[in-house]
Amino acid sequence: MDPRFLPHNSHLHDPLRFPELDPHLRALSDRPLVHESALLDDLPTGRAGIFTVTGGRQAGKATMLKQWMRRLLETATPPGDIAYALSTGVALSI
Repeated sequence: MDPRFLPHNSHLHDPLRFPELDPHLRALSDRPLVHESALLDDLPTGRAGIFTVTGGRQAGKATMLKQWMRRLLETATPPGDIAYALSTGVALSI
C-alpha cells in the first residue's frame, strides 16, 4: 500500500483501535457534538465494490467515509476487506 494512505488505514493493523488511531475519527473525539449523516444508513454493507464520494471541499466526505468504515468494522466486516484511498493531490500511475 502507498505509504501516504497508511494513516487512513490503521484498521488493518489494529481494528479495535481504529477510532482512536484514525486522524479524522480522532479529531471528532474532541468535539462536543458529532453529526452522523443519515446517508450512512444508505451505504451498502456486505457488498464488495469500489465506492467513491464527490462533493465540495470541507463538506465532510472523508469523515462520513471513516464513520462508515467504523460501522463496517463494528459489524464484523474483515479489516482486509476495507481500504481507504484519498485522491486529493495524488497522481496515480496505472
